[in-house]
This record gives sequence, C-alpha cells and structure tokens, in this order.
Amino acid sequence: MHAAQATLQAKLASIRDANRRLTREMAARRKADNAMRRNNQALAATIQQLEAIHRDGAHLSHMAELLQACTQRSEAYAIVRETGAQLFPDSYGSLFILRESRDVLEHVTAWGSGPAPEKTLVPEDRMRLSPANRSWSISPSRSALRRSGCIRSSRSGGTPLSPADLPG
Repeated sequence: MHAAQATLQAKLASIRDANRRLTREMAARRKADNAMRRNNQALAATIQQLEAIHRDGAHLSHMAELLQACTQRSEAYAIVRETGAQLFPDSYGSLFILRESRDVLEHVTAWGSGPAPEKTLVPEDRMRLSPANRSWSISPSRSALRRSGCIRSSRSGGTPLSPADLPG
C-alpha cells in the first residue's frame, strides 16, 4: 500500500507541475493576445492616417491641376475654397492674398462655418513679414488669425508670384 501511495503522490505532483506550466502558458498567451490586439489597433490607426494623407494628397493634386487651368482669379479662389472644405471638413479657414503693394493682405475666400474674417490684414497690426523669404507668418497672439492661412505660390523657376501675375 505504501508503494501505491508513493506512486499516487508522484502522479499528483506531475499533474500539479503540468497545471502550473499550463497556467503560465495561458498567461503568456493572454499577454501575447493583448499585445496583438494593441498592435492591430495601432495598425488600424496608422492605416487611417495613411489613407487620410493619401486623400489629402489627392485633393491637393486635383487642386493643383485645376489651378493650372484657371483663367480668372475668382476661379482660383473658388478652387481653394472647395479644396479647403475638403481638406478641413470640421474646421473653417480663409485665404488672404498679398496686395501688389505688399503692405496688406486681402481676404478673398473662406470655407466652413466660423466667424467672419477681417477683410484686410495689415502687417504692422497682425503679421510679421520675414525679409529672408518674403513669406507672411501669422502671429499666434491674434485669435482672429488662428485659423487663417496663407499660401505662398511660385512660378516654375521658384520666383514668388505677385498678384499681377495672376490672370483676371
């Protein structure tokens, strides 16, 4: 009887060891499953970001094609307005064009629903002209300008366009 009890104790010890190994393996699998779930969520988010980047690139490419065919400034402004609404569907924005005198930005179009922008912006009041590249930078302290944008256009040779270069 003593030998049978020893055999039974050995089998029970073997079963306990197997249970411990299975418990560790199950915990490792749960951990791996959770990690895989997190990685799949991150991958899905990355795919959504890439799709959005691709969509935005397609909108910008289409806008560039349409702008090449413009014969009037009003056509170009309408294209920018439509593209702005496509790129920023949950936001609003404005396009300002630098006057030929290079002293005032004029509001030419807007997209989305938001407060009406000022019709003109004077550099001394709201913007700073950078002499190095002749581009306008928006002062972050002005809430009226926080959602406005400026687009710098260039000729094929890299020379900035002036409003006189645009047809219409």
